[in-house]
Amino acid sequence: MTNDDIVERLRKNAVFNYRDTYIEAADEIERLRDELDKVRRAWCLYLAANAGLQKEQIANMNGWDCFKEEENNNESSAGNGDSPTAAKSL
Repeated sequence: MTNDDIVERLRKNAVFNYRDTYIEAADEIERLRDELDKVRRAWCLYLAANAGLQKEQIANMNGWDCFKEEENNNESSAGNGDSPTAAKSL
């Protein structure tokens, strides 16, 4: 079971008397996941600056996908003249 599964299940099962509770729980899980990814990205950037590795390499070595959302955001902003490949190589 992945973290996404529990969030989707909470939202799908949010019915009747517990609807607000389930939705609040799903929102809190997503908020905490975003916060954890932010800390993971900061740690990867710190290590990259001091260890001579790429930030994505550090994330991969730890089994983290904390740069996945950032890459998706960079690709969606590619229409403004930015190259998605250039953004990924940073």
